[in-house]
Amino acid sequence: MVRSTPKQPPSTLSSWTGRLRTRTVKTNSQQAMTTSSSHDSIPVERRRPDAERSTDRQVVVPSNTPRKNPVKLSEHSRLSAKKTAEALRKALNRLHESEDVKKKRKTVNAARTAKTRSEETANDRKKRLSLNKAQTSRARAKETDEAASARRASDAANKSRARSEESDAVRAERRVQDAHRKAVTRSEESQETADARRYADRQRHAAPANQQQYLGLARRDAPVREHYLGQMSIQCSSCKALHYQDELPQSKEFNTCCRHGLVDLPMFENFPQELQDLYVGSTPEATEFRKNLRSYNNSLAMGCTKAKLDVPKGGPYSFRIHGQVYHLIGPLHPAEGEEHVFAQVFILDTEEAADELANRKVNRTCSKEVFKILIDILEKYNPFVKSFKMMREKEEEEEMMAKAQNRELKEVKMVFRQGKKFDPNR
Repeated sequence: MVRSTPKQPPSTLSSWTGRLRTRTVKTNSQQAMTTSSSHDSIPVERRRPDAERSTDRQVVVPSNTPRKNPVKLSEHSRLSAKKTAEALRKALNRLHESEDVKKKRKTVNAARTAKTRSEETANDRKKRLSLNKAQTSRARAKETDEAASARRASDAANKSRARSEESDAVRAERRVQDAHRKAVTRSEESQETADARRYADRQRHAAPANQQQYLGLARRDAPVREHYLGQMSIQCSSCKALHYQDELPQSKEFNTCCRHGLVDLPMFENFPQELQDLYVGSTPEATEFRKNLRSYNNSLAMGCTKAKLDVPKGGPYSFRIHGQVYHLIGPLHPAEGEEHVFAQVFILDTEEAADELANRKVNRTCSKEVFKILIDILEKYNPFVKSFKMMREKEEEEEMMAKAQNRELKEVKMVFRQGKKFDPNR
């Protein structure tokens, strides 16, 4: 029984892409022919009929280097070239775009990024931050000193411009987020990392060598061990002042507060109930008053201190006074176009004075209602504020009388007489 094998048809050329080298050796002529592909096609050996196949022998020459799949290699090269061309095209478009188009593009990108990040899980966010951190570290490790300085300067300028344009609400929210993020980061750091961070902070805030002579221990680089004094709950038996637990001497009697009762500070007499409610009350006005107490006190001061000051350079802020110290209250009315300051505020109506004080830039966190309460308290209990109110009334009375009598205004003066019951230094 004879079984015949059908002849195989010659194979057609494949549509492969890439580069492949083969070597075919003919035994009848002992001549090698090497074919190589171009970038777009690969020559494939044509199969011959069975009658001619016996005279040819195909030998594959081994290579010392491992060969990759030509299809995958070509696909990777094509994708890389495509990404490079796309990046160049995008960079060219951004180079010629206007400021409006640039701002709109950044707004759209920020909204899309915010939406994407709001939908990601905690694990995805952690993975993304880790990848971004690694990528940033690799990029910064390769940059030069000039590039690093230029990057820091650009980042500082962008941050300053962005913060100058943000609103008060956005600024408050950003500070809350920064504080929370810093607290979380510091809670997870080790003791060695915390010590290194504190040392770096001290180095950054340290003064130059020529100013070290002005610095105290608080600004030296020597580490300071923390010590807890306990709760401030121990009362002095004489003046009832509160002290910390570790301040209690061996004699069980305090000497630093009243020298065993020799110094007697009487309590306030006739302390106004309205002012007491602001100090110890729980109303919104009381809370606002205690929060911005210094601003309210400075805004309602009736005079200022003037002296020749000498401010040393370096170290904590301090000054030396030379010569005489003066307490000034200024004229009764401000110059044209200027604000009312010091005692000039109290010649105004309560509503007008409170509105002017609350609208000042330095009092942007203060309340107009609290200013009204404080001005009413001063008008009711402070004799000097009463005198300024009376001075305003006398001035208005003189203006009315001069107009009625068709005469010129007379000069109105206010004189404070010093008595034995008044403090000569005030």
